[in-house]
Amino acid sequence: MKTKLLFIFSFFSFGLLAQISPGDIIITEIMNNPSPVSDTTGEWFEIYNSTANSININGWVVKDDGTNIHTIDGTIGGSTLIPAGEYFVLGRTSDTSTNGGALVDYQYGTSGFTLGNGGDEVILLSLEGTEIARVNYDGGPNFPD
Repeated sequence: MKTKLLFIFSFFSFGLLAQISPGDIIITEIMNNPSPVSDTTGEWFEIYNSTANSININGWVVKDDGTNIHTIDGTIGGSTLIPAGEYFVLGRTSDTSTNGGALVDYQYGTSGFTLGNGGDEVILLSLEGTEIARVNYDGGPNFPD
């Protein structure tokens, strides 16, 4: 009986350690209105893994407060594993010859999510639907524009 309890406790503890919380991923930069190339190819945003563990964002949702939404799918857009303490760029295209030279880790393409040139939001939801990161911007001269 002691062995079963120890196993159950170990499994439960591991599950708690693996939980993602708001602030574990931070949106650090947004290119919502690129000037060297068109919006359709040059939009991207950067996130940062602030934890000591790798985080897989496969299946997470990128959305705004309106109708823009994209489910991250590593089989289509590329890698979804963000190493501990690393930055990760999500963009409309990963082709550096057309996107203004941005090194994009994950391409979300034209699949329902765009960055508004004026006011908009970038929201990341975990697999469980928890809001992990959010930036609201107003299209003005101050951060995050």
